[in-house]
Amino acid sequence: MASDEKPPARALAFRRSGALALLLGLFLAYLLTTSRERPWSDATPIWEVADGLISRGEVSIATAWPPAQPRGRRGKIYATAPLIQSLVHVPGAALELVIAKVAPRAAGLYWPLTSHLAPAALGALACVLFFLVCRRMGLVPAAAAAGALTLALGTTAWVYARSPYSEILQAACFIGLFGQLLETTRRPGWRSGVVLGVWAGLLINAKLVYVVSLPGALVFVVWHLRRDRRNLGRVLAAAAAGMAPLIALILVYNHWRWGSPLATGYGPREAAPTERLLLGLWGQLFSPGKSIFLYSPPLLLSLAGLRATGRRYPEILWLILATVVPVLLLNAKLQFWAGDYAWGTRYMVFAVPALLLPAAVLIDELVQARRSRMGTATDWRWTARVALVAAVVASGVFVQVVGNAFFWDHYIRIQREARNRWLGQPNTRGTPFPDFGGVCGACFEDMHGMQWLPPFQPIEGHWWLLHHVPFHDGWIAAEKFAPWHRYTKLRLDIAATYAAARLDWWYLEFAVPVNRIPGLLLLTLLSFGTLASGALFLRRVASKDE
Repeated sequence: MASDEKPPARALAFRRSGALALLLGLFLAYLLTTSRERPWSDATPIWEVADGLISRGEVSIATAWPPAQPRGRRGKIYATAPLIQSLVHVPGAALELVIAKVAPRAAGLYWPLTSHLAPAALGALACVLFFLVCRRMGLVPAAAAAGALTLALGTTAWVYARSPYSEILQAACFIGLFGQLLETTRRPGWRSGVVLGVWAGLLINAKLVYVVSLPGALVFVVWHLRRDRRNLGRVLAAAAAGMAPLIALILVYNHWRWGSPLATGYGPREAAPTERLLLGLWGQLFSPGKSIFLYSPPLLLSLAGLRATGRRYPEILWLILATVVPVLLLNAKLQFWAGDYAWGTRYMVFAVPALLLPAAVLIDELVQARRSRMGTATDWRWTARVALVAAVVASGVFVQVVGNAFFWDHYIRIQREARNRWLGQPNTRGTPFPDFGGVCGACFEDMHGMQWLPPFQPIEGHWWLLHHVPFHDGWIAAEKFAPWHRYTKLRLDIAATYAAARLDWWYLEFAVPVNRIPGLLLLTLLSFGTLASGALFLRRVASKDE
């Protein structure tokens, strides 16, 4: 299909029940596999704002994060994150308040579930939006569905759909804007312009850094509608109208917290772009500890699908260059380019759905090639390509399962203790960022081992823990098989940090007899709901009228 052709209406059709089935199925699947951990670190102030809105009607919070954060208006503590990061947690906070009133003793038990409602829903939304983008492009339903499920289970979307951090919100908003940009240039008008403005406003509310994506988005729209000035004017005016209330929300919230509409709460050191660009990019793309291809292997399929995408949908590649690349370049200049503490390169999670689109095109090529050979002898080359694609997707699922097995903080602390005992205690006094009792959080001094040194690679580290923690092996027995023993014969004392490691699944909190019945009930409902919704979605995909 040429890039300027509109796919037939029948090709775009996807029954509402099918889309809702995918949304519900992934939401329940993410909840079924969600974490047992409460909101920690960056997620703590985000959750406390939501809780304060529900319980006290206040946005001030109790926990300063980072601890050296200055106070805001009236000497109170405020979250530095934009308000929308907390608003998405309001339903979960409201449910937790209800549980606390009805069954006070059970409030802590259900907190992990209520705090993960929003990320599970947003992860499912991101995958549905990806699916709809694929269908609007004209990909066959089977390819679009395979791409969406690959995104859901084979990339870091799964890990962050289990976390109250804001990355999955950013990913959903970004793919929403990405898809609406394509839709607006194909069907320009007031309505599409307003929706475009809303998505743009939601995205920069999710994180202010995404403002650097908007100039490229504007150029994309202007270029495609340059010969249709009437609709171009309508789209731009409508987009401004849709975006205005959300910009106002940012300014009002800033003023409420910090006394100025332009104050964000971040100091100059947090935003200082001090890293060399090429080094930051190398770390994001190819470092042994943080490469995006290691944590989302299906993106390798996108590299293989670039040629087909450039031939069939060149606007996809141009839009990636216009909207994704500016954010990557900006993040690469930050000293915290990896976004630690985190699983993988946290600051690249937003781009994963958009970057996966060429992989969906590759899958579509395979599906259509198979259909064109129906009734003929099997093509071994086609079979080999399908097997290779399946293997790459399976490796992505494996990486996410390993990542989900433990909350990332556990291995981060273990490798830091092992590295210190082996290579020496780092001197954090020279860091430009706050030093919290000898630990500098995401600073180079404490993170370089996990980011750059193969003995402390987190995927391998989680795989090692998975061989020992579930079997209650002590630290001495487990340490004998630690990855760093490829390089050293020293026994490294990891007793303190290893003892805290535990499997990260919500159901394990219900393992005690008094909680077993409600746990089994929840497990059953989530399991059957996931299977039923998934079956309905696959049935819709396979139906002849799709």
